[in-house]
Amino acid sequence: MRQQDYTPNRKIAERFPEYKPPNPAKKFEVLWAEFAEAKELAASTRKKWEPYFRQSIKRIGTDDMSSVTEQHLRDALLASKASRRNVKFGYIAAARAFFRWAKNDKKL
Repeated sequence: MRQQDYTPNRKIAERFPEYKPPNPAKKFEVLWAEFAEAKELAASTRKKWEPYFRQSIKRIGTDDMSSVTEQHLRDALLASKASRRNVKFGYIAAARAFFRWAKNDKKL
């Protein structure tokens, strides 16, 4: 059997530096706290909306909000057993407000 040399090639490493993603991970806990404070959410709204995000995060499989896509949210909603009214006025309302704020404030 022929032996191969798998040592790193310096020329290639210099030419192609290591890839670093443009956005570091944005954890839900940090963004949620900033959102609630910035929007001065009432305690009742926090209590109502946070479980929607927790359930979505559980279905999506990550709490890194910078990696969540519209398709992730759509799939999470389709997988939920919630009523249409709860989806529209709960999940979608919470997600729309949260992600709009994050986008406008350049958090995501």
